[in-house]
Amino acid sequence: MNILKKALIAVAVLLVILVAIGFVLPSKVEVKRSIVIAASPAQIQPFVANLKEWSLWAPWNQEMDPTVVYTYSEPSVGTGAHMSWTAEKIGSGVLTLTKAEPAEGIWYDIGFNNDGMITKGSMIYAPSDGGTLVTWTNTSELGGNPVHRYFGLMMDAMLGADFDKGLAKLKLVVENSQVEKAK
Repeated sequence: MNILKKALIAVAVLLVILVAIGFVLPSKVEVKRSIVIAASPAQIQPFVANLKEWSLWAPWNQEMDPTVVYTYSEPSVGTGAHMSWTAEKIGSGVLTLTKAEPAEGIWYDIGFNNDGMITKGSMIYAPSDGGTLVTWTNTSELGGNPVHRYFGLMMDAMLGADFDKGLAKLKLVVENSQVEKAK
């Protein structure tokens, strides 16, 4: 019985330590990836500021989850445009463009599965040798919940790969559209 009591005390102490650590983990997490696209911001913006075009390049599409169904606002372009989705694998959510500037990029709010947490995101353009540097950023406020803060430790690994994939597809789509226009 003494061994069982010591084991229970050890488990309780471990849980208290894990919760305490959770409270001191960062309450804000940022995921950021960039790519150079051989195009001007004006050539990139139609694919980024028009939410109906996201299915061409965004990683969370029917390729990832064939059950996804999108609903778009009208208009689906520019500041105030929003889209919502439902799907078995990627869940449900809503994305709203909060600002769309053709020379600068877009800013958006995104919420998932009605969890009440809003993530801020952007795709910003900057001049670069060979075209335009596009930087995709998501910033999440995790609040005081220690479980959310532990989850935040995994965000870069989980979202970063999706951002890399999406930016690579955006580059391909934009650059191919420029080749087609040149013909």
